[in-house]
Amino acid sequence: MAIGHTRLEGHIFNCLDLGGCGLQFADRYIVCLEFKLEGDKKKKRDKTKNDERPKWEGGEYEGDEEPRLEALLLAMEMGAEYVDVELKVADKFMKLISGKKPETCKIIVSSHNFENTPSAGELRNLVSQIQATGADIVKIATTATEIVDVAKMFQVLAHFHEKKVPIIGLVMNDRGFISRVLCPKFGGYLTCGSLEKGKESEPALPTATDLINVYSIRKIGPDTKVFGIIGKPVGHSKSPILHNEAFRSVGLNAVYVPFLVDDLASFLSTYSSPDFAGFSCTIPHKEAAVRCCDEVDPIAKDIGAVNTIIRKPNGKLVGYNTDYVGAISAIEDGIRASQPTDATTSPLTGRLFVVVGAGGAGKALAYGAKEKGARVVIANRTFARAQELGNLIGAPALSLTELENYHPEEGMILANTTAIGMHPNVNETPLSKEALKSYAVVFDAVYTPKETRLLREAAECGATVVSGLEMFIRQAMGQFEHFTGMPAPDSLMHDIVLTKIKPKWEGGEYEGDDEPRFEALLLAMEMGAEYVDIELKVADKFMKLISGKKPETCKLIVSSHNFENTPSAEELGNLVAQIQATGADIVKIATTATEIVDVAKMFQTLVHCQEKQVPIIGLVMNDRGFISRVICPKFGGYLTFASLEKGKESALAQPTITDLINVYNIKQIGPDTKVFGIIGKPVGHSKSPILHNEAFRSVSLNAVYVPFLVDDLANFLSTYSSPDFAGFSCTIPHKEAAVRCCDEVDPIAKDIGAVNTIIRKPNGKLVGYNTDYVGAISAIEDGIRATQPTDTAASPLAGRLFVVIGAGGAGKALAYGAKEKGARVVIANRTFARAQELGNLLGAPALTLTELENYHPEEGMILANTTAIGMHPNVNETPLSKQALKSYAVVFDAVYTPKETRLLREAAECGATVVSGLEMFIRQAMGQFEHFTGMPAPDSLMRDIVLTKIQ
Repeated sequence: MAIGHTRLEGHIFNCLDLGGCGLQFADRYIVCLEFKLEGDKKKKRDKTKNDERPKWEGGEYEGDEEPRLEALLLAMEMGAEYVDVELKVADKFMKLISGKKPETCKIIVSSHNFENTPSAGELRNLVSQIQATGADIVKIATTATEIVDVAKMFQVLAHFHEKKVPIIGLVMNDRGFISRVLCPKFGGYLTCGSLEKGKESEPALPTATDLINVYSIRKIGPDTKVFGIIGKPVGHSKSPILHNEAFRSVGLNAVYVPFLVDDLASFLSTYSSPDFAGFSCTIPHKEAAVRCCDEVDPIAKDIGAVNTIIRKPNGKLVGYNTDYVGAISAIEDGIRASQPTDATTSPLTGRLFVVVGAGGAGKALAYGAKEKGARVVIANRTFARAQELGNLIGAPALSLTELENYHPEEGMILANTTAIGMHPNVNETPLSKEALKSYAVVFDAVYTPKETRLLREAAECGATVVSGLEMFIRQAMGQFEHFTGMPAPDSLMHDIVLTKIKPKWEGGEYEGDDEPRFEALLLAMEMGAEYVDIELKVADKFMKLISGKKPETCKLIVSSHNFENTPSAEELGNLVAQIQATGADIVKIATTATEIVDVAKMFQTLVHCQEKQVPIIGLVMNDRGFISRVICPKFGGYLTFASLEKGKESALAQPTITDLINVYNIKQIGPDTKVFGIIGKPVGHSKSPILHNEAFRSVSLNAVYVPFLVDDLANFLSTYSSPDFAGFSCTIPHKEAAVRCCDEVDPIAKDIGAVNTIIRKPNGKLVGYNTDYVGAISAIEDGIRATQPTDTAASPLAGRLFVVIGAGGAGKALAYGAKEKGARVVIANRTFARAQELGNLLGAPALTLTELENYHPEEGMILANTTAIGMHPNVNETPLSKQALKSYAVVFDAVYTPKETRLLREAAECGATVVSGLEMFIRQAMGQFEHFTGMPAPDSLMRDIVLTKIQ
């Protein structure tokens, strides 16, 4: 999701990032296609909806209820036209938003049933319950255990449509798919779809492209006739693409959908309205269809299988079979095109014709081949089924195992009518390549993929091969004529199959061709996207395609992505000019940071473009480039990008929208904003931005505090030398290097040998301080005083054996502070030389961590861990065993993520007083705040932030 910010317009924009690799759309946003009746005119609008449902409601949101409701409020503020809240928390949410809901936002109150679909009466009662919450729109989503469940939802939609109650009624899973397509026929207020296949927020969610382009959902209304394909499985079928476009070509108000049916008789009796006017039948219902029809065409009756059902005006069902004509004519034409034949007779006459499969399609081909004079043989995995069909038509029967060695003559014809080899099982085949050598012609009824393994291996053996696509086209043409009473549009239907039915594993889903991707971008424009983002390398082609079609409200972003590095500022300037030359409304450049100083080049480019009034988005990718996403408004960036939910980022180190607005206060960032931050490596775990930014807001300071992932401290400080980069916190591993990088160092920090706070004075000089030692030592003292009897006149550390683990900046601070308080300090470190170096500075003994395990010269010792051992994500690590902790009366851990480390937990179990690193964090941060601002730290506020928001 893109978040736009400019000082001129001063608001946040919703936009789609439709990059060169396809559609990118925040997961919590889904496309809503709205059907709103006003008088006799149907207005249709395509919208976005914020669907922030938690996992217990079938969504993907994890966390407490309150942050979720805050996210919904944020969505309203950002202009979401619909906000969807679950019934069980609707009353609470309505109280929360009282007086805050924009007029343009509609509240959907929804109920989700993940087990079944209740009766129509129970659904009507549920609607009334939802209405009582004050919902603008009622939403009910149930689960189909069989497709007839959807009929209950259609009844409820029609009932409340008559009462003018806006209602969304959807039935989940693949058996409920038709509810998402046909709901406008019954008065559904809107339906939902995903923008990209494979990115659905729930099973069987159609894409917006399919809803609009395949099903013509904008045209569906009360008078629309419904046709479809009945099968199990049925999701793979391309028939909806074929028939819907053919219907459109003749101006028929009809839609063709997939029906996943378990019980054919129950389905046909439930959907008995004349509006359900005709059906294609596929596996496994072709034979059952003969019994379910009131009348059956004589040829279909002889075959024993129906693949087409028509509902006559009197309600009677009539069955036909178009498979046999489609398949047999396709095989005949395939032979004629490749082998010399007698034009006066069928090329099947007298030939040995082996049919693999004894189901509906097998019966059709066996019947058709016999009618043409072929000598038919039936082969099937189950011999009894083969024998049954063989007996019907007077043909020998074989099992598939026997077929492997069946080659009584050369030049045979093989026709596979089973699903063996169908996607996704594309490596399967009904017959080995060796056995195929006896066949001159091989036909495969499977058409997904177009070239099955069977056909590929048959061609390698020299056979003439005939694809199931030809049977598919021809039988569909026969069905179209039964459905409509019109001649089938032959060339159109061939063109559709050969050019438009192209699945992902045959090169679809935006891999290769630009055209499908461009269609998706055009669709996004049509659906009201405020921004469309296209890569520079295809921008000229896209500009020609959209000439005269771009809505005035849509801005075209032309973008360039560099996934290796960040070029010089001069090269970036040349790239800006190149993008402008395409006619872009907005320039977008995204580079990659190899070190944080790369971001400065992008900031220079942003400032240059702002001066020339060129709208530009300039972002630097990965965690070293994170600051570009937050402080770009300061330098004139047109917008930035964010995800709606943590863990759902479309790019590495992309912040969430909640963090941009609530933590970094991005709406207030401008040219005069002062920049502070924490310098470290790693730094992403730090909670300092949450603490300092809220503290800045409390005193109305125009400042932002960000994480700086820094490799080379000296290089960073010399690059970001502007007075606007006014102060820094320093953490691992830069505290000691900071002493050398500062122009002046506070005497205490110099004695400690570590700086955790750097201030840039108005004259540009850098001054270093250390607030760690006061923060940590006072936290430990107060922890002891709260739990152990002490002499209030002296420090509770005086005379105590104080073991410091770690010899880095924090270790130096604690060792210095403890010694100042009269403690007997011992330094322990993984590397003995580092421990010894610090020990020599302070006159303290040194140990390795291994030696520390057996070090217990006395009871009642104090332990202070200043290393990163045990920090998230390595929460199971600890610097000292639980057995060794038994000698300590007090244990402090500078690690505060998690608040209770393994070290503290095990120390508490041993009876020690434990002091969390959060206390040190709060106190040292208060000291830093005072250095940053020159004001007293808001003590109670900062403590409240840490204890309530940083957990």
